[in-house]
Amino acid sequence: MTALWLFRNQMETSGLLGNSAPPRNKTSETAEACEDMSKNIEITETINRYQSLIRPFITGEMTAPEFEDAYLSTFKADATDFPRQVFDILEQLFGDVDEYVADRALREKAGGLDDDQLRRCAQRAFNQLQTV
Repeated sequence: MTALWLFRNQMETSGLLGNSAPPRNKTSETAEACEDMSKNIEITETINRYQSLIRPFITGEMTAPEFEDAYLSTFKADATDFPRQVFDILEQLFGDVDEYVADRALREKAGGLDDDQLRRCAQRAFNQLQTV
Protein backbone atom coordinates (compact mmCIF):
# COMPACT_ATOMS: atom_id res chain seq x y z
CA MET A 1 0.00 0.00 0.00
CA THR A 2 2.91 2.35 0.59
CA ALA A 3 4.08 2.00 -3.01
CA LEU A 4 0.55 2.79 -4.26
CA TRP A 5 0.36 5.85 -2.02
CA LEU A 6 3.75 7.07 -3.29
CA PHE A 7 2.69 6.54 -6.89
CA ARG A 8 -0.62 8.38 -6.37
CA ASN A 9 1.15 11.21 -4.55
CA GLN A 10 3.63 11.62 -7.44
CA MET A 11 0.77 11.63 -9.94
CA GLU A 12 -1.16 14.27 -7.98
CA THR A 13 1.81 16.59 -7.51
CA SER A 14 2.70 16.32 -11.18
CA GLY A 15 -0.87 17.22 -12.11
CA LEU A 16 -1.46 14.01 -14.03
CA LEU A 17 -4.49 12.97 -11.97
CA GLY A 18 -6.27 16.25 -12.49
CA ASN A 19 -7.06 16.52 -8.78
CA SER A 20 -4.70 19.38 -8.25
CA ALA A 21 -3.22 22.22 -10.21
CA PRO A 22 0.16 21.58 -11.76
CA PRO A 23 2.98 22.75 -9.57
CA ARG A 24 4.05 26.33 -10.16
CA ASN A 25 7.68 26.94 -10.74
CA LYS A 26 9.69 29.96 -9.72
CA THR A 27 10.25 30.97 -13.33
CA SER A 28 6.54 31.43 -14.01
CA GLU A 29 6.05 33.27 -10.70
CA THR A 30 8.94 35.59 -11.53
CA ALA A 31 7.57 36.21 -15.01
CA GLU A 32 4.15 37.07 -13.57
CA ALA A 33 5.70 39.43 -11.03
CA CYS A 34 7.65 41.15 -13.83
CA GLU A 35 4.48 41.47 -15.91
CA ASP A 36 2.63 43.02 -12.97
CA MET A 37 5.49 45.43 -12.31
CA SER A 38 5.67 46.36 -15.99
CA LYS A 39 1.93 47.01 -16.10
CA ASN A 40 2.14 49.19 -12.96
CA ILE A 41 4.98 51.19 -14.49
CA GLU A 42 2.97 51.65 -17.72
CA ILE A 43 -0.06 52.86 -15.76
CA THR A 44 2.04 55.23 -13.65
CA GLU A 45 3.72 56.66 -16.75
CA THR A 46 0.35 57.11 -18.45
CA ILE A 47 -1.14 58.85 -15.39
CA ASN A 48 1.90 61.15 -15.36
CA ARG A 49 1.34 61.86 -19.06
CA TYR A 50 -2.28 62.84 -18.40
CA GLN A 51 -1.26 65.01 -15.46
CA SER A 52 1.32 66.70 -17.70
CA LEU A 53 -1.43 67.34 -20.22
CA ILE A 54 -3.90 68.70 -17.64
CA ARG A 55 -1.44 70.83 -15.62
CA PRO A 56 -0.83 73.58 -18.24
CA PHE A 57 -4.58 73.96 -18.72
CA ILE A 58 -5.42 74.35 -15.04
CA THR A 59 -2.53 76.81 -14.55
CA GLY A 60 -3.65 78.95 -17.49
CA GLU A 61 -0.75 78.13 -19.80
CA MET A 62 -3.09 76.40 -22.28
CA THR A 63 -6.44 77.58 -23.60
CA ALA A 64 -9.61 75.52 -23.29
CA PRO A 65 -9.82 74.86 -27.05
CA GLU A 66 -6.17 73.72 -27.07
CA PHE A 67 -6.86 71.44 -24.11
CA GLU A 68 -9.99 70.09 -25.77
CA ASP A 69 -8.06 69.08 -28.88
CA ALA A 70 -5.12 67.62 -26.95
CA TYR A 71 -7.20 65.67 -24.44
CA LEU A 72 -9.66 64.22 -26.93
CA SER A 73 -6.93 63.01 -29.26
CA THR A 74 -4.84 61.60 -26.39
CA PHE A 75 -7.70 59.78 -24.71
CA LYS A 76 -9.10 58.34 -27.95
CA ALA A 77 -5.68 56.98 -28.98
CA ASP A 78 -4.84 55.52 -25.55
CA ALA A 79 -4.96 51.71 -25.41
CA THR A 80 -3.82 51.41 -21.78
CA ASP A 81 -5.75 48.86 -19.73
CA PHE A 82 -6.36 51.10 -16.74
CA PRO A 83 -7.57 49.98 -13.35
CA ARG A 84 -11.26 50.86 -13.02
CA GLN A 85 -10.65 53.84 -10.70
CA VAL A 86 -8.21 55.52 -13.11
CA PHE A 87 -10.38 54.81 -16.13
CA ASP A 88 -13.43 56.33 -14.39
CA ILE A 89 -11.52 59.56 -13.68
CA LEU A 90 -10.24 59.87 -17.26
CA GLU A 91 -13.61 58.87 -18.74
CA GLN A 92 -15.40 61.51 -16.63
CA LEU A 93 -12.98 64.16 -17.87
CA PHE A 94 -13.51 62.94 -21.43
CA GLY A 95 -17.24 63.50 -20.97
CA ASP A 96 -16.58 66.95 -19.52
CA VAL A 97 -14.32 67.86 -22.44
CA ASP A 98 -16.94 66.57 -24.85
CA GLU A 99 -19.51 68.77 -23.08
CA TYR A 100 -17.30 71.86 -23.59
CA VAL A 101 -18.57 74.42 -26.10
CA ALA A 102 -16.12 77.18 -27.02
CA ASP A 103 -18.63 79.33 -28.90
CA ARG A 104 -20.59 81.43 -26.38
CA ALA A 105 -23.65 81.93 -28.60
CA LEU A 106 -23.89 78.22 -29.36
CA ARG A 107 -23.36 77.37 -25.70
CA GLU A 108 -26.21 79.71 -24.72
CA LYS A 109 -28.53 77.95 -27.18
CA ALA A 110 -27.40 74.34 -26.79
CA GLY A 111 -25.85 74.32 -23.33
CA GLY A 112 -22.48 72.94 -22.40
CA LEU A 113 -19.47 73.88 -20.33
CA ASP A 114 -17.56 77.13 -20.66
CA ASP A 115 -13.81 77.57 -20.21
CA ASP A 116 -13.94 78.06 -16.42
CA GLN A 117 -16.27 75.12 -15.87
CA LEU A 118 -14.02 72.87 -17.94
CA ARG A 119 -10.99 74.10 -15.99
CA ARG A 120 -12.70 73.15 -12.70
CA CYS A 121 -13.48 69.68 -14.11
CA ALA A 122 -9.85 69.29 -15.18
CA GLN A 123 -8.67 70.39 -11.72
CA ARG A 124 -10.95 67.79 -10.11
CA ALA A 125 -9.56 65.05 -12.37
CA PHE A 126 -5.99 66.18 -11.73
CA ASN A 127 -6.53 66.03 -7.96
CA GLN A 128 -8.17 62.61 -8.19
CA LEU A 129 -5.28 61.24 -10.27
CA GLN A 130 -2.86 62.36 -7.58
CA THR A 131 -4.62 60.19 -5.00
CA VAL A 132 -4.64 57.00 -7.09
